[in-house]
Amino acid sequence: MNSKRHLKKEYWNIHATIQTTDNQESIKRTILSKDILVSALGCEKYWVQFENSCYFSNQIPVSQWKAFDRIRSNSAGMVEDVWFKYPSARSACIRKDAHLVEIETKAENDFVKKLAQKVPNFSVWLGGTDAAKEGTWVWPASGKPFTFTDWWKSKDGRRGDEPDDYGTWGQDCLSLSKYDNYNAWHDSSCSNKHRRGDFKGIICEKRKL
Repeated sequence: MNSKRHLKKEYWNIHATIQTTDNQESIKRTILSKDILVSALGCEKYWVQFENSCYFSNQIPVSQWKAFDRIRSNSAGMVEDVWFKYPSARSACIRKDAHLVEIETKAENDFVKKLAQKVPNFSVWLGGTDAAKEGTWVWPASGKPFTFTDWWKSKDGRRGDEPDDYGTWGQDCLSLSKYDNYNAWHDSSCSNKHRRGDFKGIICEKRKL
């Protein structure tokens, strides 16, 4: 087998460990259609379905990081990184014919948080932003304003509630944080290239097949 193809296959074998849901057996039932492996619930391989959308998390278990680094470094660009600044995160989802997840209901929010919690690793980007107008949060792929929110709330009063637009560069992009087990929304710096914390994983969303 071509070595690059082998590396890419090995990467996806690793990545397959993260795409599970509470209805695991349903996800495992797959059919081959038009050279795309599609789950019985209507999503491509490595994507999971909730209602009418398919979702993809690029989180990789910590135990697999060394293997991933080896695969990526030898892939000649065939395997992309798994953490991004917000603009690059949006582009990574677009390359998958998708967009960063846009959450409209509590049920969808609970599903997305569970998906992030399946493989706790890096914090992850969600789709929301108030970069155009501070305090006016929208989902850029659809252009819709927020109709549901789940902002992090301070429990001890030592810091303010989210969103707080903290720091010199401000915080205009939406994320889930690994530091609270992905339990609430945070505003994060979108593209400050000097802060490592701006680099996060992604959860992408697209309509089911």
